[in-house]
Amino acid sequence: MERALLQANLWGAGTGGGWFALDERGQACLQQEVMLGDDSAAQLLAKTEGMLGSIDLWERRLAGEGAGFVSPDAMAMARATQRV
Repeated sequence: MERALLQANLWGAGTGGGWFALDERGQACLQQEVMLGDDSAAQLLAKTEGMLGSIDLWERRLAGEGAGFVSPDAMAMARATQRV
């Protein structure tokens, strides 16, 4: 499980721009950065919805229901971004 989550951290692939971490109890956490400002409520709502979608996707992937841990498109994007 840890390897798959670390692979997903590569340029936010499969995490909606967030990143995975393990807390002090060894539980997986999905984190997002939110900049506070005039549109904080809308941004927080959008990030929360994105995180819920990512969590649903990863629960299925880790249970073996999803194909591959990181999509080929996400990996291609990560490789292209690394070259820039």
